Amino acid sequence: MRVLLAEDDEIQVRYFQALIERCSYPIDLIVASDASVALMQLERQRPDLIVTDLLMKPFDGFHLIKMLEREPAYFRIDIVVISGMDRGEALKRGQLPDWVTFYQKPVSPERIVGYLDSMQARFAKAQITAQQKTGSIG
Repeated sequence: MRVLLAEDDEIQVRYFQALIERCSYPIDLIVASDASVALMQLERQRPDLIVTDLLMKPFDGFHLIKMLEREPAYFRIDIVVISGMDRGEALKRGQLPDWVTFYQKPVSPERIVGYLDSMQARFAKAQITAQQKTGSIG
């Protein structure tokens, strides 16, 4: 699984790295310091999940989400927002689509690891289904 983290706070980056180390399966973490860097990384290394803060400079998470909404090639990428704002405040500042998962800081480690575990289970199931369709497993 490949995760793109758009976060400008180094402490939050280290926290997320520590959470990923708790997972029992490999996760490739790509870190971007703002939305513009995230968009460049997105083109180079298509992630399965984007985790973004909303308040970053010069380009914020709202900008990143709007750009992702415009491009059908990115529709399969899950997006998780982790923000110090509550969802109501975030909605006032910019539109957040209903399909974006929103967590207000502080987020318990179990919640993030649980989300990652769920994604990994979906990937494993999709891989088995694809193998069954091609007849490569019996």
